[in-house]
Amino acid sequence: MTAVGPDILVTGATGFIGTAVLRELAGRGMGPRVRVLARRPVPGWMTQAGVTTWPGDLTDAASLAGLCTGITTLLHLASQVGGDPARCRAVNEGGTAKLLAEARRAGTEKVLYLSTCAVYRDGVHRGAAVPGTGPAGDRGSRIRGSGPVGMRQGSGSGLVVDLGPSAGRSGSVVVRQRCGAAADLGPSTSRNRSPDERLPNGPEPSTGRNLAGEHRHVKPGVAVAPGGSTGRSGSAGDTSTRRNEPSGERPRDPATTGAELVTDPASPTSRSRLAGERLVLAAGGTVLRPHLVHGPGDRHVVPALVRWVRAVPAWAAGGVARTSLVAVADLAAAIAVLALSPRLSRAGEVLHVADPRPVRMRRLVTAVCELLDLPVPLADLPLAEHHARTRAALPSLTDHQYSLLTRDHWYDSDRIWHLTGVSPGPGFGPRLTEAADWYRESLA
Repeated sequence: MTAVGPDILVTGATGFIGTAVLRELAGRGMGPRVRVLARRPVPGWMTQAGVTTWPGDLTDAASLAGLCTGITTLLHLASQVGGDPARCRAVNEGGTAKLLAEARRAGTEKVLYLSTCAVYRDGVHRGAAVPGTGPAGDRGSRIRGSGPVGMRQGSGSGLVVDLGPSAGRSGSVVVRQRCGAAADLGPSTSRNRSPDERLPNGPEPSTGRNLAGEHRHVKPGVAVAPGGSTGRSGSAGDTSTRRNEPSGERPRDPATTGAELVTDPASPTSRSRLAGERLVLAAGGTVLRPHLVHGPGDRHVVPALVRWVRAVPAWAAGGVARTSLVAVADLAAAIAVLALSPRLSRAGEVLHVADPRPVRMRRLVTAVCELLDLPVPLADLPLAEHHARTRAALPSLTDHQYSLLTRDHWYDSDRIWHLTGVSPGPGFGPRLTEAADWYRESLA
């Protein structure tokens, strides 16, 4: 029998989100199908699962030569978050361009790129969905351009709060929003040390099952109800995807609408990531935009909240702002399904990835304080006074980052759960509890 080589390439495999995706793929027995691009040795559990390593760097085109040979699906999860703007551009834009060129040469059929909701212009974001930007029926298209990949020719993260990439060029996409609410501490991807680089034995490969012991992946197109049960698929507003646990709620009162979603980010990191997005979309790839990602390995979201509440132990205008969250395990499950079923998503499509119900900042901060035995704020300050105190206590926190903590930033992500058939998980509360050991150890 002829051995089958890797056909899935993953960048950023040792980062926060990449590690979770590798764990999910390995748990499904897919390790031998995976090749990872890595600048340093990967954790032992990955090689034990059959994953192969390609030493190289996104900024070094020579090191990428041959990387995509035999690869049909590329999961581009790597990014430079924070640091020198030139480095961000070199990795997030230049590195993506080099990677796409190699994928085009090799005939790679599908590209999935992990981005962030921080590519949007700052504002009140309430329940907007991002429709696919490709042709409606263009499922499973190869990357555009010459060769099987179809890439179009000439396509050319003090207080760490990655509130996401920021924008760049003109011609922004505008999306009308439905009413709702959320706050962003933008997800980080591959440049952070994963928990497995800290723990001597690494993680056990995922079972691919939810808390009830049920397998995550159900038939694509079937709506997934809370707790993993399924029902008939419906519209984006179908209540079959809404949960009733007290971790959050989808706002039902359309009293006001938020700002239009325009890709116009505020930071060099986000601008470079948006530039990377545009290259991928021009090539016919799929882009995922999570907002706040939490769970084992998180060095941005919960740590930032802890610094904030320690510096200013008071609520900002009651802490009523709502934010979109997604547990890294649930994000990874969705990515794994898209990797293993590449024809599910359309060419040039952008998808939000978040728990279907946003969480109020008061609920989020209270849960974090209780988990880590921190005092829960008692005082409640008007927004202007709270902002002034935050500026004094945390001068490195930008106005944009403060907005992400105190104004609604939540996004409609029903499509990805319907598309993949993956359950969005048990909710923020249970997922935070599952990650308790990680947060207690890393924030000690």
